[in-house]
Amino acid sequence: MLGTEYDRLSSLDHMYPVWEPHTLWTRFQQSAERFPLQEYIIFEDCSFTYAQVKEQVNSVARSLYALGVRPGTHIAVLLVNSPEFVFLTFALAKLGAVKVPVNAGVAKEELCHVLRQSDSSILFSKFILDEDLFSQCPELRQVVVTEQNKLYTSPNLIYWAEFCALADQVRPDTVEQVASICQDPGAISDIMFTSGSTARSKGVMLGHDMLLRSAYASCRTRRFELGRRMLILTPLFHAYAYVEGLLALLYVGGTLVMSRHRFEPHHALRLLRDFEVNDMIVLGSIMTKMLKEGQPKPEDYPHLHAAYWAVSAPDWSWDACRERFGIQDITTGSGMTETCSTCVLTRPTDPPDYVKKYDGALKDAGCAGLSEYNGHLMEFKICDPATGELLPQGAEGEIYYRGITVTAGYYKDTQATRRHFTPDGWLKSGDLWRMDQNGYLTFCGRCDDMYKINGENVSPLFVDFIIGQCPQVTAVETVGVVHPELGAVGVAFIEAIQDDHETKTSIEAYCLKHLARYQLPKYYFYSDSRSWPRTGTGKISKKGLRTLAMQLLSQES
Repeated sequence: MLGTEYDRLSSLDHMYPVWEPHTLWTRFQQSAERFPLQEYIIFEDCSFTYAQVKEQVNSVARSLYALGVRPGTHIAVLLVNSPEFVFLTFALAKLGAVKVPVNAGVAKEELCHVLRQSDSSILFSKFILDEDLFSQCPELRQVVVTEQNKLYTSPNLIYWAEFCALADQVRPDTVEQVASICQDPGAISDIMFTSGSTARSKGVMLGHDMLLRSAYASCRTRRFELGRRMLILTPLFHAYAYVEGLLALLYVGGTLVMSRHRFEPHHALRLLRDFEVNDMIVLGSIMTKMLKEGQPKPEDYPHLHAAYWAVSAPDWSWDACRERFGIQDITTGSGMTETCSTCVLTRPTDPPDYVKKYDGALKDAGCAGLSEYNGHLMEFKICDPATGELLPQGAEGEIYYRGITVTAGYYKDTQATRRHFTPDGWLKSGDLWRMDQNGYLTFCGRCDDMYKINGENVSPLFVDFIIGQCPQVTAVETVGVVHPELGAVGVAFIEAIQDDHETKTSIEAYCLKHLARYQLPKYYFYSDSRSWPRTGTGKISKKGLRTLAMQLLSQES
């Protein structure tokens, strides 16, 4: 029975009266003992209860041990949403190893950077990868591929079935002994790479306890009921679905409904209906496509009562979701990988127009909060981006974060850590925000030139670096421009060696090959770089380029 928001909140506080620090493994283990027969995973044509997932995790942990995984080993995981991703998450935690999730759409150059920078020795991948990956990544010694391809063999490659068979080589008590001495809630669980204003992505270090505190606070703020069934339409290799879905559901014996297939509105709606889903985590662009192309009707989804989406969405989508799905519990939020996903969320009890006006307020942390942060997980302040001075309420400025769910820094990147943190421990987000008198925040943009497309951070410097290596390109500058559904899209200004169709086609084919899908510019404009807007000191003006891009796009429409 669903119950009121108050009933759900009271139930959570009754189950978790005090905070008990856990690792991901010990937290999952407790949930599996409390909810053994509840389904944890529904995936296409199979499902797993909590007890069955625990069996799989224990087996995968033995296979990992056979491959040489020990406490502190770094393991990269390049997988789409799948049971294997979940099994590996908890198996690695059981062994005290560190997971390095990799974007499944990553280009080869970025993959090599992530593997080298993270010191990953084993890579789990859905895809067959080039042999020269090993020569470019000296620490890498093994790749495990989850999908069989009998035509391809390599001494450094094994397939998932072979990997699973390795479990027979290791006694269960061997792994249990290792697990008993390496369950430190304060240890690093994940290194998640995120782009910023620099040309290369940075590895954000996230600990077990901080991830779980953030997950529980989201569960509590959104008022999860026991057994909530959630459709995840965003990738688990990002903090958003990972924390708000996979981890948060542990606290209520909830079910994770997912599919390996690329998003398609009618397929997503079928999953909602067939598996009696209660809640869905999506992006703004996904929701608008479901509403536009899927044409849902309330009577088809009697079990659906909640939806949560982030990133830019047109105002009409909020009311349309309530009308076409027949639900009122709609929330939005915002955060960073550096803050273990969302910092702020709206509440189910907020007025309906809050999702249009705000990104939310600090999460209700309950027992997970700390007294020094007034019961929250963190504190924030809004400062002048240039001087760092505190700004008055209502002023737009850069938001700084400090708290128990804020990363301590970037792996093997002391320069970036110094650049993004103040000496007294405040994280300088690079985001511009405004706060009202009730503590609700509204996102206003970025301090630097980075932009977000569908929640993915895109560094123009990195895009420029890759495009600039194309032999047909003599100059390139990329900027992000506002897009009503995707948040922003990339526009590349390119000076080519020749101004002909064949050259332009070759450049764009190069981009398609060397950039991830989300990093690809949506628009290309070719011209002499001497005509590009410049500052008073003669540097290219990103602001001027954004203005020019909007002018050119308006002329084309």
